[in-house]
Amino acid sequence: MAKRGLVADPEELDRITAAFREAWGAVQPGLFGAMRERAHREWLAMIILGLRASGHTENLSALASEQFIATAPAVATVGLKPYSTIAEAL
Repeated sequence: MAKRGLVADPEELDRITAAFREAWGAVQPGLFGAMRERAHREWLAMIILGLRASGHTENLSALASEQFIATAPAVATVGLKPYSTIAEAL
């Protein structure tokens, strides 16, 4: 997966890291299996960076969770509830 550059102050890096961890927990990472975990973590990171680059600063983890579930094909087939339910839980 292509790498993106990131320029952020320490506080913003903390917010991005917290958003990633919260979103990762919300998408039930244990369902992917070890072989897909790295690829899914990279995909979620790219989503978060893309949201940030497009100006999103609030609700980053909820937006990222929704986008991840909507765009990661393996996730949609493993019995997750619809992403609106997960977003409401956040």
